[in-house]
Amino acid sequence: MNNFITTLLQFVNNPDERDTNYNIAYCLISHCHELDKMSVQDLADECYVSVSTFNRFFKLFGFKKFVIFKQLIASHVVIRLSQMQYRIKLKDYKQVESTFYSFLSSNDYQTVVNASAFIIQQCCETILKSKRIVLIGSDEMISNALRFQGDFCVMKKMTIKDSIYLERFFVPNEDDFVIIMTMSGRIVDLNDDLMEHIMARHPKALMIGNKDYIKENGMFLQIPMGLDEVLENMILDYYLQEIVYTYARDYYDC
Repeated sequence: MNNFITTLLQFVNNPDERDTNYNIAYCLISHCHELDKMSVQDLADECYVSVSTFNRFFKLFGFKKFVIFKQLIASHVVIRLSQMQYRIKLKDYKQVESTFYSFLSSNDYQTVVNASAFIIQQCCETILKSKRIVLIGSDEMISNALRFQGDFCVMKKMTIKDSIYLERFFVPNEDDFVIIMTMSGRIVDLNDDLMEHIMARHPKALMIGNKDYIKENGMFLQIPMGLDEVLENMILDYYLQEIVYTYARDYYDC
């Protein structure tokens, strides 16, 4: 579903340009479950902007009244949660596993489908205890995680993108859960200090890609080497979807 949370994430996913629109979008997403109880003044105060500045933001989307704007966000949250609940009931998000069985070797299938189950459960337990999820990685892989971001935001777990450029980088906090996505590890190889900055405050972390660059206290979901890009992206999407639906089923009452 293309819900309005993912529209707002387009602002938040530009961490190299943290302007007023970034701050307003971040605030709206983090309060998406409480908007019915908040006035324009409440939200403007929360975003540290004037009411007129806040009004200009929602008018970017063609809304003349704030009440319509916040009703749209609230309705999209409810609709997306009901969709997730329906998919969990039917288990239709599991259908891709049969596709992997046809295209992956037995060893790669074991890695992707069977061996990953325990790690995904660990991820969900860690996410439950974390304040927010921080995504770090190549633009291509992060763009594939937009639905993942939106789904966790509607499940009250703020999920944001961090920059890979150290001048604009914010160091993840100890209570963050960091997901590092790099298929070949190029972003790590090109920046010797990146992993040191990511792990400086010792957050829990997950690496998704061909190689594990987290030296200790991390989790790793491997995308086997030697596959074509279509299969690599399918496996990435599978891992992200499994984390979402395992969390929704076991830890969030949607």
